[in-house]
Amino acid sequence: MNNSDFVVSYPEFFVAEFREETLWLRFSGNFFHNFQSFDRTDFHNIYQEIGMLPKGGGPYVLSRLLGTAKAKQLLLRPRITAQEALVHGIADTVVPVAQLEARALEVARHYNEMSEQTLLGVKRLVNYELRGLKDYLTFESEQIIKIGQNKHFGQ
Repeated sequence: MNNSDFVVSYPEFFVAEFREETLWLRFSGNFFHNFQSFDRTDFHNIYQEIGMLPKGGGPYVLSRLLGTAKAKQLLLRPRITAQEALVHGIADTVVPVAQLEARALEVARHYNEMSEQTLLGVKRLVNYELRGLKDYLTFESEQIIKIGQNKHFGQ
């Protein structure tokens, strides 16, 4: 089983909590709820600084979430703030850092009260769309290797 198969089929879900700067958005197919702290969290698209491409399926997910034009805009920006992530659907909830843990636990408790069959069934149905992720991740890796082999890389 490769990483994309594992991420899509993993039989759990997560409530993700980000308190500090995050190095670009990695694929988040297991997140049922993604929290950001608005006073501390930015997505930092660091791959731009080294002349590389994003890795981890972020462009795949963003293009399906926002459309290709908006995904390109966000991927070509140096940073995305927590508030911008909320507006674009990358984050589900943005709260002050002092409220982050309590709010994340509240949402986790809500999901915990639901039927496991319903939660995991919804995850499987929604992730069905991600079956092309495996091919995408292979293509992504090939493109990154091409850049790394370019004699101008790192200059």
